[in-house]
Amino acid sequence: MARRDIWHSMPDIFGSIANYLAGSGWVGGESWGQEITVPDSVAQSELGRTHTRTHAEWMAMGVRQMGGAPFADPTTTGAVLRPDGPGGEAFMVYRNFAAIRRYNPSDFYALAVGLLGNEIT
Repeated sequence: MARRDIWHSMPDIFGSIANYLAGSGWVGGESWGQEITVPDSVAQSELGRTHTRTHAEWMAMGVRQMGGAPFADPTTTGAVLRPDGPGGEAFMVYRNFAAIRRYNPSDFYALAVGLLGNEIT
């Protein structure tokens, strides 16, 4: 078996990352999160990783996917992050977001990793 090279081999780099995320609770086939729209009427105190609700509950508060579409599965649970406060970007995050945060507990870090991963794929 060839020695793994996480410094020069792209397959080994991505394999190492995938192995780490799997060990951190990543659920295959599920998203880490997505950009959404949140009306400014939703108080910042209602948001954050600890405030999980179903898509149906979030939609009742006016939260939508980008472009205004409702969420496909109203029973999926997630939390809303609006890191820059009202008027700023907002994201619905799911349990795979927590897997990213196990490496670095910063929401900003996990958002950056998730968004970069979206661009790579």
